[in-house]
Amino acid sequence: MKRLVCLVMVAIGAAAAGAAQAEQAADLDAKLAEAKAALAAGNFDAAVAAARPVARDARDNDVKNGAMRLVANALRKKGDWVPAAKSYAELKARFEKTSDACIIAEGTAAVLQMSPEGVYPGLTPSASGDDKKPTLADDAYLAQALAKLGETRTEKLKLRVATLRAAATPEALIAQLKEILDGYHAARVLAPKLPQGAEMDAAKAADARMETLSLEAQQKLRAKLADMQRDIDQGDKFADTRRQEAADYSQICQNLVASEEAFRDALKGLGAAKQPDVRELTASNQKRLRDETAFAQQFQRMATRRR
Repeated sequence: MKRLVCLVMVAIGAAAAGAAQAEQAADLDAKLAEAKAALAAGNFDAAVAAARPVARDARDNDVKNGAMRLVANALRKKGDWVPAAKSYAELKARFEKTSDACIIAEGTAAVLQMSPEGVYPGLTPSASGDDKKPTLADDAYLAQALAKLGETRTEKLKLRVATLRAAATPEALIAQLKEILDGYHAARVLAPKLPQGAEMDAAKAADARMETLSLEAQQKLRAKLADMQRDIDQGDKFADTRRQEAADYSQICQNLVASEEAFRDALKGLGAAKQPDVRELTASNQKRLRDETAFAQQFQRMATRRR
């Protein structure tokens, strides 16, 4: 009987908690609607006041993110540049690093931080019909500033392509290439009209360096295989230490294969595989994959060779 009473009390408590959560969600929805109406009416202080409780208390991520974005937009449109930049930076942290939402929030925060008077450096605002010069409070001017930021970042990324040609290892090369390609993706989110081709230049530079590193590695691997094969042909005892050495070299080859697979995945992100440049890079990548896989298999057979 006591257990039944406990179960009933738990059920009543759960129902009450559910009702309270539903009521809170309805209140937050009403607050968010109020904030949107205030923003549309140009009442920015009221919009911030109504949206902040939603940003603080909402459990639904989409609702919370929407409220945080509304706060940031209202502060920007009011001309509170520093608080607006902080709000966009906080919004950025809510999203995956490579998502468009994160990139836009980060870019907007950066633009605001560089524009203490609301005018982005290097972007001269054109006068409107009433001779009032726009600032970052204006959505169209903000879009121009974000595009300018994307263009500036693209020029810096082009300078980094040269570092790919000096990468010491395939792993380091792939890490650098990924950073550059992610950077180009982010720049294009900010500036959709950027010219095409920059990513392909980075991929070509990476492919050339991968080819050099692979040929150097294969030369050493071929010599080591020949050395081990001589031991076998001469009837020398293939000691445990020799088998372990073969296993270590097999792992080295597998690491090379993993780097080539990562490069292959990067190529897939460059666009249609029918593009001539992509086809050419894919072909050289596949050849290296075949060669390095074959080396890995040969060393693995020696590592598992019987005495």
